[in-house]
Amino acid sequence: MAGGLLLSSVHAHPHERCQGRGVGTAAMAQTADFPRQHFPQANYMFLVVNQRNAHARRVSGKAGFTDWFVRDGGEHSPQWVMRKVI
Repeated sequence: MAGGLLLSSVHAHPHERCQGRGVGTAAMAQTADFPRQHFPQANYMFLVVNQRNAHARRVSGKAGFTDWFVRDGGEHSPQWVMRKVI
């Protein structure tokens, strides 16, 4: 049976000298390696990005995540639900 995994929390706080060098994009690109090895039945990974965080959406997009739908985040503002084929 096919399924999906939710990537629940990603935080990066690189030193300003490292920003803009693709470190976050490279880290996000690696996120599918673990589930491919340990959850072979999963076809997708999901994550949620707050619409106030356009940079996180851009980095996630570079790593292969695409917009799936928008959900009402309540007090946290609307959020993009993104997914990636693994």
